[in-house]
Amino acid sequence: MAVHGLRRVFATSYLFAGAVLASACSGGGPIEIDKPTSDEVRTFYGLNPGSCTSYDIPARNISGRIEITGPNEISIAGETVFDQRLILQSAERPFSRQFKTDAEGEVRLLRSSTGAGREEITSRYEDVTAPIFLGLAYDRAGEVILEPGAKFDIETTPELCGQMINNGESCEPGMLERHVWQVFEELKTVPTPDGDMEAVELLYRRTIGAETDEARYQLVPGRGIVGFTDFSGDRYNICAWKTCATDGTCDSDVACSDMLCPF
Repeated sequence: MAVHGLRRVFATSYLFAGAVLASACSGGGPIEIDKPTSDEVRTFYGLNPGSCTSYDIPARNISGRIEITGPNEISIAGETVFDQRLILQSAERPFSRQFKTDAEGEVRLLRSSTGAGREEITSRYEDVTAPIFLGLAYDRAGEVILEPGAKFDIETTPELCGQMINNGESCEPGMLERHVWQVFEELKTVPTPDGDMEAVELLYRRTIGAETDEARYQLVPGRGIVGFTDFSGDRYNICAWKTCATDGTCDSDVACSDMLCPF
């Protein structure tokens, strides 16, 4: 299974500017710049179905895991999404996210759910400007990269849906939200079940009304999120993972439900 790595280059923006300038000087029309495919985007971010990662959460003395499923062509009309779900040992369901990966080398959030049962609230972004969680490009050698220092900043107003909203009969407009993803300049060496690896450090800042929350993620390109600190400040440390390719082959036969963290 090929793993696309991150290179510390800034060539893509220069290539784009040079191509546009050359086109203008020659009298030609706009030049289309290739973007990574949906398969490449999912592989880079660790969003291929069957992939999963187990975490130890020291502050709560429990473990949890993130599982990826899809493609899901039913939940959102006209869209193909991939589901990222966090399952905790305590049976809570802190979040479930549905991502679109088939446009412009981007990972876009179309839905996000928190809570469970009657208390579950889903934020729907499919009919508004969807937040960008990642934007990828090619470097000179054709490698998929996430440019150091990149920033993705989106303001949007989702629909909020759930049984607690209007007695479950309809959705209602939410508040204005701002979603900012910042890529740190320096790579970070992090421990993984396969030894130390270089990871991209990501800051996610979400503002709803007057309240701003921050989370930090460490992403190993081609493998997924190896650790993160959530909006509550709880740290998630990786203890096991399984990575699957776009053709469905995985690097482990162990079921995700059996990948438990030792205590």
